[in-house]
Amino acid sequence: MRVVLLPGLDGTGLLFKPLLSILPNHLSTQIISYPKNELLNYQQLTNYVKSRIPVSENFILVAESFSGPIAYAIAQYAPKNLIHLVLAASFIANPRPTILTLNRILPTQLIFKISIPNFIIKRYLLDKSATTDELNNLKSVIHSVPVKTLAYRLNLMANLFAITTKISCPTSYLQATNDKLISRRCLNLIQRNIPNLKLIKLKGPHLILQSKPKESANAILSLFSNV
Repeated sequence: MRVVLLPGLDGTGLLFKPLLSILPNHLSTQIISYPKNELLNYQQLTNYVKSRIPVSENFILVAESFSGPIAYAIAQYAPKNLIHLVLAASFIANPRPTILTLNRILPTQLIFKISIPNFIIKRYLLDKSATTDELNNLKSVIHSVPVKTLAYRLNLMANLFAITTKISCPTSYLQATNDKLISRRCLNLIQRNIPNLKLIKLKGPHLILQSKPKESANAILSLFSNV
């Protein structure tokens, strides 16, 4: 059994480090990072992931935030060895319609050229207890990705139409109870598509896998007893 991890907006997978430090060493894990210098849309990213997931080994697919639509499309494809899908603080529709308005008002690339203030990161991504090292690490990862790539991915999110196709794959949703980026309607849509969705609530901010790695790891590990 393998745990395959799909990253958030940065696409690097570097932010999974706290989670990986908690998961048992004997557990097989795989991070699928996205090309930094290629502007791939959701369909192209889905194809990219399809070509890299295990062919015969059973696996659990964990998708963080931005990668939700990609993982959902993989589940629609329904590979027989996909045992469980985990959506972590994620979505299958534009998570915040105000993003569209923001895109009209400001050049999106300008947003990523500005150094994000720590209080913004603490409020919307991490939490008040975030350390200086955690803040600097997040900024470093974000700045390692070209601005045009981040802006393009943000536009993908902003223009994402609601996915209404149902999937039959066993699915869990890790809900960050203090998430200020993912609206409740995103979860409602997923629940409509997947009536048997397992909802796991974790107290924390949007980047729940990073801010609460132990609790997130335990939630993922609990799935192994059910497969």
